[in-house]
Amino acid sequence: MKLENLVTQQAVVGLNTRRQRLYLDNRAQVQQGDLNDQIEVAANANPVFSGNLNWGAEDFANVTMGNGLEVNRMLNTIASKWIKHQRVTESVPQLLDPVISPSGISIVFEREIQVSGEKALKLELDLEKKGGSSNFLTTVWLFVLLCLSFFLIWRVLAKRSV
Repeated sequence: MKLENLVTQQAVVGLNTRRQRLYLDNRAQVQQGDLNDQIEVAANANPVFSGNLNWGAEDFANVTMGNGLEVNRMLNTIASKWIKHQRVTESVPQLLDPVISPSGISIVFEREIQVSGEKALKLELDLEKKGGSSNFLTTVWLFVLLCLSFFLIWRVLAKRSV
């Protein structure tokens, strides 16, 4: 329960920080009578804007002081629903375990894999061999070696029978 409260509080700070950033970025377009001094004071007290991500209970109170009770209640409701939704989502039942040879070309995944909860992960790859001999040429060489082997065995057996 403590972890859920902490994560919800962090989500509220994130939502409130975004709200304050929108207000500050659009302050020039706001009518003089609609300016909110409380939001500006709270934004100045917000440690996230200064790059400090280690904030405590006092900082949380300072960040949310520019909001009314209704706004704080709605931000808390939204954050709680986000957190509960993340807690409810099922974990992936099986891990991705690709078989990749230890030598050769390195494969780098540059994006997280996201799959809907109801759908199984499906990965389609189109691989092609570059360089080297074709299957036809390999088959011809094997056939020639097989014929040569039969010929040599036949010769050895023919000499023994004489």
